Amino acid sequence: NGTLEVTNEVKAELTVKAASDSKEYDGTALTANSYTMEGTAGNLKSGDYLIVTVAGSITNVDPEARDNNEVTGVTVKHQTGDARSEEDPEVTDYYAISTEPGTLTISPREVTIKAGDAKKEYDGTALTETGSAVTKGSLVTGHSYTATVTGSQMTVGRSVNRISDIVIVDGEGTAVTGNYAVTPENGTLEVTNEVKAELTVK
Repeated sequence: NGTLEVTNEVKAELTVKAASDSKEYDGTALTANSYTMEGTAGNLKSGDYLIVTVAGSITNVDPEARDNNEVTGVTVKHQTGDARSEEDPEVTDYYAISTEPGTLTISPREVTIKAGDAKKEYDGTALTETGSAVTKGSLVTGHSYTATVTGSQMTVGRSVNRISDIVIVDGEGTAVTGNYAVTPENGTLEVTNEVKAELTVK
């Protein structure tokens, strides 16, 4: 009789790369559990298949985020029946497997916050307006902001109503301003003299 022998003197090379992904900040975690197999797909032998686990998560803006989505496990199994099964034999040792991380990125959420405008007829008192509002973009649901608005116009004319010191917090009161790209916009205070007061000097 003859002999049948299967060898594994030269292991097939596989490179498994974790997915990369990005999104605008929305207060929730970004994950990406998928992967790609780099290189020659033919290196995965007939009937063999991968079971890959990928772990990574990012919630806040981090300019230094790199390689934060990692392949944490790679198993190669060989399908022996019509469908894949937990009973399929493992053949991971027949491969030389390398892994590469992906990168998960959160970009700042863009909002414009504008100081209030105000206008009135001259009455001898100072015109002020301390309010402000988000006029472009939006805050994440449950988030709020505080801002300092300073300006005063006494006489007829216009002046700047200046906004500063914008702080955005989440629902628990934690500052999250760094997750936003905030554009501050000043308002305008205007005192008019459209209807002149009538005085009679006798």
